[in-house]
Amino acid sequence: MIGPFRLFDPSGRDITPKGRKTCGLISYLLLNEHARESRARLATVLWSESDEEHARASLRQCIKEIRNLPVGDAGAVFQADKMDIAIDLSRIDRDIDLLAADIRARNPANAARWLEAPEPALLQGLDECDPLFYKWLQIRRSNWSEATVNELLGLVDEEDITSADEAIIAKSILKLDPFSERAAEIQMIALFETGGLQPAIAYFETYRGHLADEYEIEPSRNLLGLVDMLRERASRPAKDAHKAEPAAHMREKPRAGHSRPETPTIAVIQAPSAQGGSYSDHIAGAFATELAATLGRFREWSVFRVEVESAGEIDQPDALLERLASQGIEFAFFVEPPTDAKSSDFHISCHDSFDKELLVAERFRAKPNEWTAVFNNMSARLASHLNVAIATARLHRNKKVSPIQAAAYDFWLDGQKLAVLWQPETEEAAIRCYERAIELAPQLPHAYSSLAAVLNSRWIVLPGWENDAADRERALQLAQHALRLDNLDHRSQANLAWSHLLERRWDCAELHFRLAHDLNPANPSTLIAYALASSFMGNHRQARQLSDRAFDICAIREPYFFGYRSTIAFLAGDYKDCLRSIEQVPDIFPDIAGWAAASHALLGQKVEAAQYAGQFVTSMRERWAGQKPVSDSTLVNWFKTIFPLRRERDRKLLADGMDRAVASWLSTEPPAPPRGRRRGLSIEM
Repeated sequence: MIGPFRLFDPSGRDITPKGRKTCGLISYLLLNEHARESRARLATVLWSESDEEHARASLRQCIKEIRNLPVGDAGAVFQADKMDIAIDLSRIDRDIDLLAADIRARNPANAARWLEAPEPALLQGLDECDPLFYKWLQIRRSNWSEATVNELLGLVDEEDITSADEAIIAKSILKLDPFSERAAEIQMIALFETGGLQPAIAYFETYRGHLADEYEIEPSRNLLGLVDMLRERASRPAKDAHKAEPAAHMREKPRAGHSRPETPTIAVIQAPSAQGGSYSDHIAGAFATELAATLGRFREWSVFRVEVESAGEIDQPDALLERLASQGIEFAFFVEPPTDAKSSDFHISCHDSFDKELLVAERFRAKPNEWTAVFNNMSARLASHLNVAIATARLHRNKKVSPIQAAAYDFWLDGQKLAVLWQPETEEAAIRCYERAIELAPQLPHAYSSLAAVLNSRWIVLPGWENDAADRERALQLAQHALRLDNLDHRSQANLAWSHLLERRWDCAELHFRLAHDLNPANPSTLIAYALASSFMGNHRQARQLSDRAFDICAIREPYFFGYRSTIAFLAGDYKDCLRSIEQVPDIFPDIAGWAAASHALLGQKVEAAQYAGQFVTSMRERWAGQKPVSDSTLVNWFKTIFPLRRERDRKLLADGMDRAVASWLSTEPPAPPRGRRRGLSIEM
């Protein structure tokens, strides 16, 4: 599997199937966490551009080819029934497992043998299987490479690993990740100790050039400090050379105080200017939003926006950092506008909330065409501080953009601010912003993806919207185009998943949500979206787990998180938790009172159910975008049928709850509906 796909029998004979799709089918099962997959999903992944009938027929041909492999127990290794296809991993040796075993056995030389290919990527030669299979394969390659690099880096820290072993490990890491700074340090030290200063510096300059070509950034202070150290050591007389050894890397300091989270969490905080509401505040807000988005592309941490009341909180940051640490927020980026009208300099700094340590500090001018380089420099330096490898798939290429592209970015940022307000007029304005961004910069994937997201939400923001089908079709095309431009963006994967879900293409939706999660499992917005989708598709245990994870890693939540959680809780049968969530955001969506009404009804609380049923009808009538006048029964039927619920049990549950609530409402004249306390937070994810 490392390199081209090959299958061998116990004697070593090559029995690789001739069909590329058959190889792709076996590979998918080998990399599936359960080694089992449904026929429907396999047909979707491998024949995404064919209709279901042809895809199923082609799948049957692949199964026949597998069963005809020239090996005695093929039927025991590969099992297929009417619903699923599985592979018995206990009967197969995967080279990726053998590599992992050599690493665990602390045998770098044996581990290196598995990575001898010039480009040791997974499953080379299968890229052309299918466009959807290729997207899945790219993510699997990236995840496997990242995990293997981390295992090798862990091996370096073992006490009994020799310098020769370290050199072997470094070469293995650099094959998988040419930009691993830790491996580059080890390689430089090994070259210095065997050949002196010249080969070490030559390697450093080569590494530096590749880093500049790929990211336009300089090596970190640690690596530059190692160069100085090696030069200083080389300049000493031979008799003194043994007195100091170069440090391979900066050891992490002991951590005290609050307990740090398992996954690093980062808050991006915008400080208001003294003037308040000025152009500088707008620029700082735009910068903070995009910095959060850039940092959010890394799977190694979770990022969200926080705003403070006054600049004084940042001027004396210890109290703020202490509060953030108590909430489990490990790092804080402060974005500060100019201190007076004569200055155009913005300041950005990164602090460790637990140690109260300043990690990074920079200054930039209010020129959007220069922002990208600043974003990536900050991201790379923080990644270096956390000992995270700078992987190509995790970082933007930071070529400077033109003024036109910068203007497109401004339109996109304006659209982002409008889209999260969940109001008809702000959605229309957001659509105009995204369309203008696409017009100015046709290669900007965020604009296509964000426009798709708005179009996919119009059915809930504009109940009864007559052009919903046309909007969903347009959203699908936009989301697909966004992935063609950048298929490693977890947000684009999630937006395409929503397009499939709204069309009831369950297997495609599940696959793309899973890919979005695999790309960034620490992103709260992706987690809560995947949780709601899992709930709609009837996987309630997974939905609750994903929802809990999103809330656990996000100390300060967007209001819509509670709206999503209310639906997840209701469909899981936890009506009390549904009501608790709705109390946080009673007006977030026009239909939210319907979920409260159904919950109260199923709890046997007829008075409360009637109150919320009346509130639902009133709210929906105000927001109804379909033909008017609209009857109460039309509004209720819309609620019972609009949600993409896969399971008949869930559809009946929702309808039963709503019917009971409406019956209670019709049988009595309810008092004024209860209103929960709104907890709006000025936060962006």
